[in-house]
Amino acid sequence: MGTTRSDEAASAAGVRKREVTDRGAKLYSARTIKVKDEDDIRTYYFYEFGLDKEHVAVMATVNSGKTYIAGATAPETKWDDDGVKLRSAAVSLSVS
Repeated sequence: MGTTRSDEAASAAGVRKREVTDRGAKLYSARTIKVKDEDDIRTYYFYEFGLDKEHVAVMATVNSGKTYIAGATAPETKWDDDGVKLRSAAVSLSVS
């Protein structure tokens, strides 16, 4: 197995790929991200996984009891070409 552009981009972004199989999903990344805003520190949750030949990147947070989720998905075969853009789209979630 060779290194793909997605692997190189993930490495450059500090994302460590690790495959954890549970009920058919491969978990590539699970992170908690703390962001300081004007009044408080907001916690965001990032997940990247593969399921049924799809690659998914999801960012979520909670504000005033409401859950906000941003995600992007593509077939695994397209992720090498589009993964950086799709991951960036998911990570762009910002709630204030």
